[in-house]
Amino acid sequence: MMVFTNQHWFPPGSGREFSRWSEKQINRIKDITDQVFQELIVFKEGKLLIGGDFNYISDLSQDRTYSKHRNAITKKQIYTKLFSLFESYGLLDVWRFMNPAERDYTYYSPKHDIHTRIDYILTMKTDSNSIFASQIGPTVLSDHAWVECSLDFVKAERGEFHWSLNRQLLNSETVRKEIEMDINNF
Repeated sequence: MMVFTNQHWFPPGSGREFSRWSEKQINRIKDITDQVFQELIVFKEGKLLIGGDFNYISDLSQDRTYSKHRNAITKKQIYTKLFSLFESYGLLDVWRFMNPAERDYTYYSPKHDIHTRIDYILTMKTDSNSIFASQIGPTVLSDHAWVECSLDFVKAERGEFHWSLNRQLLNSETVRKEIEMDINNF
């Protein structure tokens, strides 16, 4: 039997204009998020899935479109702090893991004329072998698009120490060249 702990997350301060925040306010949001994640990691049962409208952009170069409005580009430091926090807990952005080079968005702001990917599903990096698909759907009945992930429960049952090749790596020309070079040098 598979057991999952599922947490929906809407961070404190979400939806406000981060560009006007002080360093103290940014650190407070990081501290609250840190406390929540500490509790989740300690009390989770089975596999952990965290999903929600984070209102944060993970990668400013890939996860947003260009905006003509200066104020639409919020403080990079809050993104860096929060996503480094997620990484420190061993959490993985499922959609980005499955789509490393793609650009797709979950929200459009008409006020700033900008598309962003601010909705995420996170799981533990150790559970990455159970993920086999993730996509962003259309914006229907909400101002956000849905994010979906598909899990292979049979792989997940094998445990976190079962190794398998991340087949996405084989799609990378750089990785294929490195493998070819290693084989030739062997």
